[in-house]
Amino acid sequence: MTKPRDLIIVFGTVQRVMRAESQARKRGLDVDVIPAPRSVSSECGFVIEARSEDASRWSGLLQELELTPQSVFRHTGGGWVPGSLETGPRPSNRPRQRGR
Repeated sequence: MTKPRDLIIVFGTVQRVMRAESQARKRGLDVDVIPAPRSVSSECGFVIEARSEDASRWSGLLQELELTPQSVFRHTGGGWVPGSLETGPRPSNRPRQRGR
């Protein structure tokens, strides 16, 4: 069973969306261009839908292409929420407490 696409990347122009999609497909990323959901604002009306498990690959690709997304959203049970291309929990500076 294929995992659902749960990441939306917003660029603001159709040209940037198409450029990012083309380059992502060349690198084997599972991606699609879709109309922007109502809960996600996009000036151009289209966004990239991808898988959050590929977020680090997206980050590297966009850095290479010198493309900065306007925003990134992740899908939760309740819908699309603002997010980032960073993966995993952020490290805490607090020391771990051990059980007794």
